[in-house]
Amino acid sequence: MRSLPLWIGLILISVTPLYLTYTYELPNILIGLITLMIAIIALTFSPHDFDISKDSSTALLIAFLPLSVFLKFPFNVGFILLSIAMVLEVTAYRFKRIKKYRRFLKGIFFSGLASTVVYSFYPLHVILFSHYHRVDLLSPILSNLLAIFGVRSSVNNGLVYIQTYYQTFPLTVTWEKLCILVWINLLLLFLLFSFLYSDKRRFCRNLVIFVVVGWIYLVVRLVFTVILYCDNLDLRAFWDTSLIVISFIPLSFLLAPVVKFSESRLVLKSRGRKDAIFIILFFLFIFFLVGAFVFEDPGARKSGKILIDEFHSDWEDTTREMDKEWYGELSTYNYYWWARWLDIYYDVDMNTDQGLTFELLKNYDILILKCPTAPYSPAEIKDILRFVEEGGGLYLIGDHTDVFGMNTYLNQVSKHFGIIFKTDATYELATGSVSKYEPPFLFAHPIVKTLDRFEFLTSCSLDVPINCENVIIGYGLIGEPGTYSTSVFFREPFSAPDVEYGFLVQAAAVHYGKGRVVAFTDSTCFSSFCIFMDGYKNFNLGTIEYLNRMNVYDCLNTVFAIISTISFILFLILSPKEDRGRMLFVALFSASLSFLLSAPVFDCINALSYQLPSDELEHPKACFDMGHSSIEISPSPRAYGVRDLYNTFFVWTERVGWIPSIERDLKSCIRKGDAIVIINPDKEFKDREIEGLKEFVKNGGKLLVMDSIRNKLSTANQILNNFGMEITTKSMNLSVKNDSILIGNVTCPYLTVKGGDTNFSFGDDSFLSVKRFGKGKIVVFVDSYTFSDEVMGGVFTEPSKKQRSVYDVEFFIFEKLFSDGQD
Repeated sequence: MRSLPLWIGLILISVTPLYLTYTYELPNILIGLITLMIAIIALTFSPHDFDISKDSSTALLIAFLPLSVFLKFPFNVGFILLSIAMVLEVTAYRFKRIKKYRRFLKGIFFSGLASTVVYSFYPLHVILFSHYHRVDLLSPILSNLLAIFGVRSSVNNGLVYIQTYYQTFPLTVTWEKLCILVWINLLLLFLLFSFLYSDKRRFCRNLVIFVVVGWIYLVVRLVFTVILYCDNLDLRAFWDTSLIVISFIPLSFLLAPVVKFSESRLVLKSRGRKDAIFIILFFLFIFFLVGAFVFEDPGARKSGKILIDEFHSDWEDTTREMDKEWYGELSTYNYYWWARWLDIYYDVDMNTDQGLTFELLKNYDILILKCPTAPYSPAEIKDILRFVEEGGGLYLIGDHTDVFGMNTYLNQVSKHFGIIFKTDATYELATGSVSKYEPPFLFAHPIVKTLDRFEFLTSCSLDVPINCENVIIGYGLIGEPGTYSTSVFFREPFSAPDVEYGFLVQAAAVHYGKGRVVAFTDSTCFSSFCIFMDGYKNFNLGTIEYLNRMNVYDCLNTVFAIISTISFILFLILSPKEDRGRMLFVALFSASLSFLLSAPVFDCINALSYQLPSDELEHPKACFDMGHSSIEISPSPRAYGVRDLYNTFFVWTERVGWIPSIERDLKSCIRKGDAIVIINPDKEFKDREIEGLKEFVKNGGKLLVMDSIRNKLSTANQILNNFGMEITTKSMNLSVKNDSILIGNVTCPYLTVKGGDTNFSFGDDSFLSVKRFGKGKIVVFVDSYTFSDEVMGGVFTEPSKKQRSVYDVEFFIFEKLFSDGQD
């Protein structure tokens, strides 16, 4: 059992991604780091060891340190640990007393090496298991094993139907329920230590034992997990990270006696110039491997003529104007502003009265099929395929649960490109709410490269080919199957284990002939009530820019893959296989330097090839400064009921021709906006921000500052005093009477504004004030609560007469007070 500490350490490192990344649950950094520390301690007592010369450790330190800084946590964990190990190794040569702590250095080195391998392959795991979930071949095996433990079940079409006292529920066998991530990580680490410490004969024996024991363990573990679920009907039994960790610890006791490695000493060393050819070959292998996966063909840009098909769609209409007279759900639950927004940058037409033919499509560069509620004919599908094959772009927009049959109709077309819109609805595993997506630091698809975040409003997921381009892979998700038994096809709350969870594809792209196809799964995000929130507008511009290209250099990915493969084969043929420490040194050194160069190179090439069109708009733009405002503007259902929600005020600017935007800081507002809106400011303004605001207004910009008596930490006067204006607090005494009998007096505070050129007053106190400054204007309103959703209602409200009067005040501000004429 001398190998037990090694296997405990390797298993703990294999599970750390579940704590440190958003795989199933929100990251728990503290527990993850504690788990990693325990792994380091376990590997300290491993019977295996290594030696490295001072020159070699210095060279590796030079290679590891930049990646420790360049990569984001936790993908730099391995390089941080390896850097620490190399620093301690170099120090040990100078201070001999440190050598007594070398055992701990060994634990750090092996943990760093193992972590580097695990996190290097993690992105590949994300890609692979976002495409493949179900393992129906194991369903009969699971059913038979459950019978041994007295659980009644049957199998039909790959589903295991489990019978309990109260109900029968379906269960799918998926890679996630088997915890394949942990097993693959452990397999990678087994292969690593086999390479370092096993001969060929021992390796074959160990591999067979490892695979057999591992798979038996995975299946038996799943049996007990299902039994646990049957006892409490809590789906967390399948993905709770702590349960997963605990359940894999016994595997180390099974593997330690039967899977053993040689206890020889590994010597990492370099032979200087003699290693140059090996370093170059491995460098080329990694460099072009990154290029094969990451490079995006810039293509040949087209003229940008877009056709939106309305003929097959009765949902998310683009044709009726969103104005000051039409209210209710459909007045904002439409694509009017989405289409108008695209028309600012491109040439957009709507097809409202005819089927899709090639004679029609050949006049356009991009076809958009959004939310279809009627089928496409075989002739139409044939012409769409021809349009794409000859260089057209196709944008497919579906939604959750096959609502209104739209995914069924889209699949008539999309299946020819290998894309299937599923009939599920996706949510966050951790919260059960709608999901959020943040693009990765490296290698984000060009469509989402400019996004900070994207908040879904309930998408479906996609079944796409493995060689597609993964635009958005959602993380920590659950996909609940839809049902035709409810009005919008959402299944009634039911904790059934027939769900898919983990990584789900929510947007994807494929090349087809000379053209391109993009599939997106949440049509609601582009509705007029939220198109200008979060990352929705940039996502659409990124999509159109991507589709507005004809494929030219897409063969380069294959060329890069061939070069990478040849380089790796030559490395294997020429390298000294008997000197494994030398090969490990070459691989670590060259791979680190190659990735440090290739990652930013290919990322920058893609970013330069796909830039969003210029933000010079013909419509005035109102930028809401969220860096100083203490309000909420969000399309998410999580925001409903929030007291300081200002969604309706934000969206209603669209009714008078303004384009609103949410900005994280004042600097962005000044750079992008024609008007800046600050509501209930409660954060300090820096001197440079105030100077920037003054210059902005002086040059013709408009500034709207709204405050409330409830904003106790108001910083509004920090701005207004620079324009000769001020908000002050006053109070009025009110008598409380009952049948003309005085009970007492109460004091009611309120705000008033002074210093304006034009004032709108109640008595002697101004509640709305306007002042010119240079070429611009400042407008101050001292009762912001009036414009909150609590007063104005939501974006789907059929307004009362009182609410209409509030709307008119907002329209007056943006149409009249923000005009360049007289106030």
